[in-house]
Amino acid sequence: MAQESGAAQPGGDAPLLSRLVLELIGALVVLGFGATVIWGALEHEVGWGEDGPQAGTLPFWLGLVAMLAAVVIAIQALRKSEVLGAQVMLGRKAAQQSAAFLLPIAALVALAVPLGLYLAMGIYLFGMVMWHGHGLKAAVITAVSAILFNWVAFEYWFMLPLPKGPIEAWLGLA
Repeated sequence: MAQESGAAQPGGDAPLLSRLVLELIGALVVLGFGATVIWGALEHEVGWGEDGPQAGTLPFWLGLVAMLAAVVIAIQALRKSEVLGAQVMLGRKAAQQSAAFLLPIAALVALAVPLGLYLAMGIYLFGMVMWHGHGLKAAVITAVSAILFNWVAFEYWFMLPLPKGPIEAWLGLA
């Protein structure tokens, strides 16, 4: 349950983000999404032609509606700023736990392009197994088994090759 004051939470979990800040960030994300949709729509004709609506018309109006919704979200949040600003939505401990979950996944995604998905997956699994204290043998077995299983499953059973990197090319598997 959210704490009502900005003071440190029990257990030393200092507040980092209030609900007001999160709502305003959400409004900015929606605003950016709407602006991106409008930008893409303007690459096409917007309006009504002899044969009906032009290609950019619907995306333009949908982007405009998204931007309007973002403004409404921000106004509502600001009107309730006294209440929302006092509600702690994310404390330091929760942020650290979230980062411990999200940062390795971000590393997996970042490594997938230069190294290929199979090797990136192996590195991710190896690191996670080691981090959770299961030892080197368990980490190697888990990573290698996952790479081999996924290679067989995707390359041969599903006939859906996943992105490969320089190691697969060097082994002649790409």
